[in-house]
Amino acid sequence: MAATAVCLLLVPLAQWLQPSGESDLVTGAQGPFPAAFGAEAPVAPEHVMRRKTGERVLVHGLSVESTTDGARAVNLRTGKEYWRYERQDESSVAMSFDVSERTVVIAYRETLVGVDLRTGKRLWHEDLGDGEVFRNVRLGAGQALTEAPGAVRAFDERDGRSLWTAKTPKSCPEVGVYDAYALADHVSAVPVLCNVASIDTDAEQYYLLLGADSRTGKALWQQRTSHPRGRSGATHTLWPPRNLTRTTHWPSNCST
Repeated sequence: MAATAVCLLLVPLAQWLQPSGESDLVTGAQGPFPAAFGAEAPVAPEHVMRRKTGERVLVHGLSVESTTDGARAVNLRTGKEYWRYERQDESSVAMSFDVSERTVVIAYRETLVGVDLRTGKRLWHEDLGDGEVFRNVRLGAGQALTEAPGAVRAFDERDGRSLWTAKTPKSCPEVGVYDAYALADHVSAVPVLCNVASIDTDAEQYYLLLGADSRTGKALWQQRTSHPRGRSGATHTLWPPRNLTRTTHWPSNCST
């Protein structure tokens, strides 16, 4: 009888610390998935889907927020925590995260972790092994983009497969990924900061906008900019809110 009682007490603990990672804290979804507010097309995209404020993203009926060791989702209707994912080893401090309509990807110094938005359970993790500086991650077109030495790397947001690597110029050996824009004709536009760790050196820090084939990572074009943030307008045009040296436009075959 006593043994049965002990086993019953251990069941919730086993659900809390699931085998998705040796020391991962995974609560799992608490109740039915909260749907987005409003069903009409003009309401849901503008007021619920993908609205960002600092370290919080609103998507469907959830607010996804960063924590010291990972991320958590809060039910917007109840204000209660819906799920939480965290890595528990001492070296795992979450540095950034991004959210799509299906996936949360968290960047640690040497690792990327993909978490299912609906369940809070880990989908995959990728050990990168080059964690010398701050790591960022951005999602676009089903891909998670992060920095690598002298390059931008892309992974499948659902299974973590390595998809492609786009090289940066020799003048940009240290890369910081700022954002990712999925555009027409399989083009990814990626603003990066070059020489992010060059404060104490003579290397020039500058922003660079990269155009890459989202299937292969082949570099299509590159342009220096004075501001890293852009905005996608027409299917073949990307422009920032201010301070870009010029509007970037390319033909549909992306041959230039």
